[in-house]
Amino acid sequence: MVQKSTTLFALAALALLAGCSSGTDNRFAPTVTVTGHVTLDGKPIPEGEIQFTSDEDRRNGSEASVFIKQGQYTAQVTNGTKQVRIYAHKAVGAADATGSQSQVQWIPAKYNSRSELEAVVSDEPATLDFELTK
Repeated sequence: MVQKSTTLFALAALALLAGCSSGTDNRFAPTVTVTGHVTLDGKPIPEGEIQFTSDEDRRNGSEASVFIKQGQYTAQVTNGTKQVRIYAHKAVGAADATGSQSQVQWIPAKYNSRSELEAVVSDEPATLDFELTK
């Protein structure tokens, strides 16, 4: 009885491994390092976020989103044409009882919610700078 259970377990494990090795998993597309600077009217964005995305990235869950610190960022991005969105918020008004403050987006919408920015990412590491204007 023990030998029969062991044999069944081994066969089940082999079937599982065979299923895992067949086909290619495209959800984890290769990425390339993209670095750069982000300025608004010539001044570095002190803190913010930059996103690189495409329809394919949204389907595959491979969108890239990283923080901007002192106008600089480094991201791992899949290749292809990307829509770029840049966000930066600042606190306004007085803090409430919990210490929270309201936040407002201070980068123009044409760079985030209605982004007009595009970038082409190749298979090689790249520097992509974004010089924004109001």
